[in-house]
Amino acid sequence: MKFKTRDIVISAMLIVLYVIGAKLSIQVFTVPFSLQTLFVLLGALIFGPRIGAVSVAVYLLMGLIGLPVFAQGSGPSYFMGPSAGFLIGFFFMAIVVGIMSDVFTNKNIIKNNFVKYTIIALVGVLVQYAVAIIYFCILLNKSPMTGIELLFVPFFPVDCVKVIIAVFITIKMRKVLRK
Repeated sequence: MKFKTRDIVISAMLIVLYVIGAKLSIQVFTVPFSLQTLFVLLGALIFGPRIGAVSVAVYLLMGLIGLPVFAQGSGPSYFMGPSAGFLIGFFFMAIVVGIMSDVFTNKNIIKNNFVKYTIIALVGVLVQYAVAIIYFCILLNKSPMTGIELLFVPFFPVDCVKVIIAVFITIKMRKVLRK
């Protein structure tokens, strides 16, 4: 997997957006509400699975080694907290969204871009939630229903708004980047 200079620059810019998105957060229950989901969706929808997933992986590694890139803290111990599953879920979301975006666009599976990108982004967000809930339940020895009540119910409606914003930006950006 060879990265061109353009890919490295785009990945670096996405990482900066992830950090900004983390720092602009509000603590709600046990998980900070942030703009990271929006930025991860944009990276994967616009630039595909390779740049989307690599930028998230580098971001996670930066936090793992102790750089202050997450909403509240960093280091290995941060991955033992209740919101760590969302961070890990970003990686899988980027892969799924990026692959689906490439396949749906290249094969022209759904003609309406708004519908196409909305479906793709929602699937990606659901993948992230699945990872987050499973991680949360294993880490804290909670039932899946508790995970859904604490992680999915309060945050999913807000993430649906982020999906719509990401879709509108993606449609505009893809037009600009084609020129």
